[in-house]
Amino acid sequence: MLIVFARPGFVNEVGNLSISVYERAYRSDAKRVRGQLTYGETDDAVKLLQSSEWRDVLLDDRPYYLKREILRSLCGVFLLNKEYDKLLFWSSVWRSLDDRDVDAMAFWYEGLSHTNDRRRKGIKGLTEGQKLFPENILFQRLYFQ
Repeated sequence: MLIVFARPGFVNEVGNLSISVYERAYRSDAKRVRGQLTYGETDDAVKLLQSSEWRDVLLDDRPYYLKREILRSLCGVFLLNKEYDKLLFWSSVWRSLDDRDVDAMAFWYEGLSHTNDRRRKGIKGLTEGQKLFPENILFQRLYFQ
């Protein structure tokens, strides 16, 4: 307790160090699986996202941007491989974390457009999305393909 009052800078240093160690672990995991995703290998990314450590990362958490990058890359691989059921599942997971993420919306609508029962909703969403978000390259690409 005395350290807090005598050396408040020390407390900040310890706090910054613990945050750095915390983020470094997530960065290392993310770098590894994103490297694998560039080769179309999705298994480790899926396992990572299903782990309790990563499943607990939410929108306001420091490593969320890393989780978002992994989700975006993973959805991109599923799209390229035409694995629309997996694309729909993981874009739904992503949207449950941030329902305002435009890339998540685009992937989700694309996944829906390849289902039997919700195809119209997917196509309508892609059409509206490319109009609402003309600067979003993903929506534009998916709409015009």
